[in-house]
Amino acid sequence: MIHIKGYNNTGIKEILDKADVPKGSFYHYFRSKEDLALNILDYHASVINNIFAYALEENKDNPFMALRCFFEVFHKKFEELDYFGGCPLGNLSQELSDTEENIRIKIDNIFNNIVDKIADLLEKAKDMEIIDFKVDSRDYAQFIFNSWEGAILRAKTMKNRQSLDIFMNIIFEKMHL
Repeated sequence: MIHIKGYNNTGIKEILDKADVPKGSFYHYFRSKEDLALNILDYHASVINNIFAYALEENKDNPFMALRCFFEVFHKKFEELDYFGGCPLGNLSQELSDTEENIRIKIDNIFNNIVDKIADLLEKAKDMEIIDFKVDSRDYAQFIFNSWEGAILRAKTMKNRQSLDIFMNIIFEKMHL
């Protein structure tokens, strides 16, 4: 519900009614709505880490293909959802970064973790001479991540895969070797 309607437009009572959970049970597990949001962010971070692990397992010998696999998993998911909803982390970042400092910090940490993982894969691919680029791996990773978030936003707005296809083409076909 928060993913689709937003944090501010989703009330605790609405969540409890949808989940058919008594109010006391909610406060047994969460101190506040903010605590719920922080736990939701932990869940999404875990999903992202699992997808990185899957991509690495599927592409043990090619870190650049592992990176491609990581994005392809998400792009398939967006396609399955008919480009509805966009990125839950991106949505919460846009909605709450100016008003909820703890949530902003948590999202920033998750985003930095993703960038670190991308930079690590790029550096490994560069060391293996699979790809060649002249910029710092972390800067390139930031560029890739920022482009990806933008492509997701456009896919959500356009309700099609065009921006995701352009992202994949530029990053994985045009910008290496």
